[in-house]
Amino acid sequence: MFKEVVLASLLLGLCTPSYGTEDAILNLGPIAASHSKAANSNGDKCSNYYQEYIDCSCELKAHCSCDCTCAIVPSMLGDTGLVIPRLIESPAAGGTQPVFQNHIYKVAENNSAVPQDRIGFNFNYLPDVVNGSFDGLRVNDDLYEYRLFAEKTLFDSRLSVDFMLPFYTTSDYRPGDLSLVADGPGTDTAFGDIAFGFKYLLHRSEQSALSAGLRVEAPSNAEITQPDPTSVFYNTFEDDVWNFTPYVAFLAAPTERFFVQSFVSYRLNTGYLEIPATDFAIREQQLFMADLSAGYWLYRNRCKRGLTGIVPTVELHYTGAFNDETTYSSGTPTTSYVTNVIGKSDVLNLTAGVTTYFNDRMSISTGVAIPLRDNPTPYPATTSSIGTDRRYDWALMANLNYYFGR
Repeated sequence: MFKEVVLASLLLGLCTPSYGTEDAILNLGPIAASHSKAANSNGDKCSNYYQEYIDCSCELKAHCSCDCTCAIVPSMLGDTGLVIPRLIESPAAGGTQPVFQNHIYKVAENNSAVPQDRIGFNFNYLPDVVNGSFDGLRVNDDLYEYRLFAEKTLFDSRLSVDFMLPFYTTSDYRPGDLSLVADGPGTDTAFGDIAFGFKYLLHRSEQSALSAGLRVEAPSNAEITQPDPTSVFYNTFEDDVWNFTPYVAFLAAPTERFFVQSFVSYRLNTGYLEIPATDFAIREQQLFMADLSAGYWLYRNRCKRGLTGIVPTVELHYTGAFNDETTYSSGTPTTSYVTNVIGKSDVLNLTAGVTTYFNDRMSISTGVAIPLRDNPTPYPATTSSIGTDRRYDWALMANLNYYFGR
């Protein structure tokens, strides 16, 4: 019994320099295990510590006498997936004009620069978003974004593949003429574009990481469809467009507590929205996105059950469209169908939030995004305006991650 007590005391004593008091934190070094420090009697177990994400207990750290860090890398909160909405021209009288929102899955949303094994769920709430006009008045509706996702690492955690399944409470993509005349534009639940891709770790050290990846969005979303072939409000649009977003991501942890993370990406599309039985097609805008976040470990204790980490973060998110959404007739640009009142835009949003970790296996993040730009522009068929650089007044976001294989 005496030997067991002594051994337990030694293990706790060896662990104390790494964690200190309960309020101390583990040296983030979130990118790779300190392989050079792992050379000891238990070196084989330590050398694969990062790659295999094996047990991160105090006992193992004591045996390794190193900073083996299979630490979870905090993910960005993002600023929602709402981008430039599509305003469809309506030849009908009465000032009724539906708006069809455009949701994408941004690469920075609930993502990190380092491949990880995880599953999770994202939720975004966007109140009072411009959703059309009715009787000369602008219509605002609350929108919701829901996304399920999974990420799995391969090849010693240098590569990960991911899969995302989004659905939304957004613009009604199948409103009939009667409902538009009687009630104006509304909302409905719609399936989004399934997304998948990969991320490869190009460089890693104890304090930094650089990765590159590709996000692919398949055309599985609800299409804009007119139930009545004689509809006077809008046309049916067939969306068979695939979108590809290459990106690079960088993570730096210059101190034990502070870290920064960034994403730079460009969203490309492969074709046109086609209008059946006509020679018209719509070319969507291509988007440049730059995202930057900074975080600080207020609390970190991996030798404890329950609450194991608290990380507040501040983020800046830029989304720019440098061209208008354009309608083509037999290959020639025209002004039909699409109202480019928004056109080119420069959206800059500020996000602030906090992430809490439990048992080093689960994280819950909450945050609020606020636009920093506006640029009000007269809204068609109304006396109000719309901000071309502002998708919403504010948005609430929540992310849940469960990390497996640890």
